Amino acid sequence: MLPILFKYRGKYILGLWMVVALVSLLLSFAFTRNANDPEKAQIFSFCLVLAGGISFTTLRDAFGFWTYCTVVKKFHLTYGEEKKMRSYQKSVLKRAASRFLLRPAVGAILITSTLLLALFLARRFIETDKSLVFVAVVGIGLPTLLSAYVFFLVPAFIALADSIFRNGNHIKSYQVRNRIRICTIGDLAMTLGINLTVVLPLSSHPDFSLANGYFSLDFLIAALIMMWIVTFFTLQGANRSRLFSAAGEVLCGSVKADVRPDGREDTSASSEKGPGDALLIFIGVSLWVLLVAGVFSTAPHPPHFWWFYAVLITPLMVLFLFKRRARLVNDYAQARLLEIEMPEFAITHDS
Repeated sequence: MLPILFKYRGKYILGLWMVVALVSLLLSFAFTRNANDPEKAQIFSFCLVLAGGISFTTLRDAFGFWTYCTVVKKFHLTYGEEKKMRSYQKSVLKRAASRFLLRPAVGAILITSTLLLALFLARRFIETDKSLVFVAVVGIGLPTLLSAYVFFLVPAFIALADSIFRNGNHIKSYQVRNRIRICTIGDLAMTLGINLTVVLPLSSHPDFSLANGYFSLDFLIAALIMMWIVTFFTLQGANRSRLFSAAGEVLCGSVKADVRPDGREDTSASSEKGPGDALLIFIGVSLWVLLVAGVFSTAPHPPHFWWFYAVLITPLMVLFLFKRRARLVNDYAQARLLEIEMPEFAITHDS
């Protein structure tokens, strides 16, 4: 028996909260550890990138996910839930307001602004360890704000999906290659922004002191550990699936499925890799750290840590770009197969 929307939505929101809380706690803790006494500009930049990036990507993917769930009937609506959903379709004011709030950029701005305000008030009025306050507000506040925002907008997502399939309402559509490009660049920007705001404060950390140069044993060990951690999380981010979101976008016609069903044309680089591939990447990163440190150690005046990290991370971001694109191509190819297998659910638009 299908669950009612309230239970299905609750399960989704709980999973969302746990994932975002874990990421937020880890990154906020890393930030406070790297920047012992962070400046206001550093705090603002970190919160802007973290909250804005996570909120934007979550809301970007939510439409496709809830469209997919609506189309394939993952839940059923009670009388009250259906009445609420219909109100978003019938009321001009509600429809306009919900369409505005469903925009990922709008949600990201609202959530980030609220988080920054909460952080400002907490640091001003709570007399305790500032680092603990920061981790608590960001690590708990961000997932709570985002989860609450999505929770209350789920009926609007469903109403929009229902109106598309029931009435054939036109929505803006993308060629799948353009959609993949947009998502890849957006994910790259978020990953790069988080990396820079979390890692660059290490320039003032004792473990990264340049007193003995870039090729000192202490600095090399710290740099290797740093890059191993960065590489691990970067690869995890590149491999994050948005299959259900892609399926919803393809089924409702917001993305035109011009990927071949077998995916050969666009997924030649997306074959699954085993542990050996990851091991080679980590070995390559380690050698790259040693090479760059060796080159920088020969400079008459040691360049700033910022330049060192910028050179280190550039190949990793290029690798992220290719791996993220390959993952998204695979997701949309699978979504295309789903559309072929369930043609009765698909809707297409001429433009």
